[in-house]
Amino acid sequence: MKKRTFFLMLFALIVGLSSCEDKEEIAPLPTEFEEDVEDTPGGDTPVNLIHDADFETADLERKLTDSPIIYNEWVIQNNYPSTISFSTAYDGEQETVGKMVNTTTSIPNADPTRAFIAQRIKGVVEPALYTFSFKGKSSGGTPTCRIFIKATDAAGNVVERYFIYDTEKPTSPTGKYWAYCKNCLLSSEWVEFSYVIDFSKITDQKASITYESALNASLVDRTDIVLCLQNNAQNSTMLIDDVTLIKYINEE
Repeated sequence: MKKRTFFLMLFALIVGLSSCEDKEEIAPLPTEFEEDVEDTPGGDTPVNLIHDADFETADLERKLTDSPIIYNEWVIQNNYPSTISFSTAYDGEQETVGKMVNTTTSIPNADPTRAFIAQRIKGVVEPALYTFSFKGKSSGGTPTCRIFIKATDAAGNVVERYFIYDTEKPTSPTGKYWAYCKNCLLSSEWVEFSYVIDFSKITDQKASITYESALNASLVDRTDIVLCLQNNAQNSTMLIDDVTLIKYINEE
C-alpha cells in the first residue's frame, strides 16, 4: 500500500469583540489535499503469494533441500552444479533480477527436477484458479523458461505431483496437453508471461494428458506448495523478475 499524505489546515480568526458577547468565526477547512493511493477495481487488492517478487533480497546459494525448511524465500535446486549456475544480476531496466545460466546441460520436459529456482509458499492455497505471471529475458543464447508448481507431502517432502494449467486446456474430453508445465521462449527484450493454474487438480504425469485424467488435489497437496522456474536450454542465460501468483479474476 502506498503512502498517504494529507495536508490539513485548521485555524481560527476572531473577528470582533463586544462588551456583551464574544463572537468567534472558524475558517473552513482547505479543499485541497494530496493523496497518493493505489486504485484497484472494487477496492480489493489481490494478494501476491510470492515473496520478494523482484529478487531484491534473494540469496540464490540457499537450497530447496536445506534444513530447517526455508519458506517464502527464493532457493534453488541444482543437480548439475558444474554446468548450471544461479545468481542475482543487475539489469538496466528491471534492476535486481534472478539469473540461471546453462552451459552444456539442457532439461527435458520429462525430467524437470535437474535444476530450478524455487519458492516454497507457506500455508494453504484454495482449490481454485490462480494467475501466475512473470517477466523474462534472455541475456545470452535462446533460453526457454519452464514453470511448474509442485506439491509437498505431510512430512514436508517435495513430491512428484504437479498442479495443472487451466490455460490451453483442451475443449475435447479426449484432447491432450502438457498440463504440468509451460515453456516460454525468451528474447533479448523483457516480456511478461501470464497463465492460469488450477489448484483443484493435480497430476503425477510429466507427459501429455487429458484434463479428465487429472486427480483432485487434496488439502495436503495444497499445503506449502513449491513454485519452480527453470531455464531448460543449454548454452543460454535466463533472467526473471516480477513474479506473481494471485487469485484469478474473471474480467469478462
